[in-house]
Formats: sequence, structure tokens, C-alpha cells
Amino acid sequence: MLLALGLCIAYCTSNPSATTHVAAQTVGALGRTPPDHPGGKRHTNPGDKAALKNLTKNYADIHFPGTKLPTYEDPKLYYLNREVIDSILKQPGCIGLRIYPAYASKTPPYKPRFIIVGVEKGPGASGKLKDMDGTYVKTNMVQRQCTVVETDDRCPDNCDGTSF
Repeated sequence: MLLALGLCIAYCTSNPSATTHVAAQTVGALGRTPPDHPGGKRHTNPGDKAALKNLTKNYADIHFPGTKLPTYEDPKLYYLNREVIDSILKQPGCIGLRIYPAYASKTPPYKPRFIIVGVEKGPGASGKLKDMDGTYVKTNMVQRQCTVVETDDRCPDNCDGTSF
């Protein structure tokens, strides 16, 4: 469920038809608002989960006001099955996921989707996180194969209306 929440939030930031409202926030050293929960935060308390459900309601109220319903071009959420998620997370060195909003086309219909890539700790002192995309060669000069996933399985096509 929380993955679907993350996918919805990521889609909101990329959808050209989306209306967004940005409140005044503290800005970090790079001129960007720092994340509230770097790397994500696990929630198990029922009260916390109810609060998160309200965040998805905020998204729906902005993107689907009144009687407007999600559409193929402006979906409510995306779905990934466990096997697909596991195929990324089981890669050696994978410490998390990066989710990229994407479009199959630059003109309508855009055919929205997400690209999901494993993330690993980068080399050097900075240790900045980097995508596991198999585009570089390790020190033993062997090309590394990495799993990258694409999904366009979205609601309303695949949900029963009781989504988070």
C-alpha cells in the first residue's frame, strides 16, 4: 500500500495536467526543500496509517475534484506485484528503490507509467546513492546485469475502489 502511495506522489509531481499548490517551506542548502522522511519511513501505528490515507485524499481532492474520476491519462495509482519488487530488491548491493515517472509518448495520449530501478550506495567518500542500471563496468571489467522494471498497470483499471 505504501508503495502505491509513493507512486501516486511521484506521479503528481510529473503530470503536466496536474494542478499543484506549494506551501512556504524551509529550503535546504541546495535550494530545495529537504524530504520529511529521507529514504522513507515505515508506519505500523493505525493512527499514522489513517494520517497517510488523508495524504492520498489530499492528492485525490486536487487531481479528481468533485465527480471527476481517474482516467487512463491521469490515473490514481499504480500496481507492482511482489515478484517484480523482489526481482529488484534481491540484486546484490541493492538498498532501495528509485521510482521515475515516465511517459511512453511526448504527445497525447501520453501513456503514463513508472520506471523502477534498484539503488545502491555509490563509491567514494560521498557514498551518494546511485541507480543500479547496468550501464557501468565493475573493476573486473565484467558488465553487470541489473533489473529495471516498467509498470503502467494503474487504477482505475486494476482497483476495486477501496484503495488506500
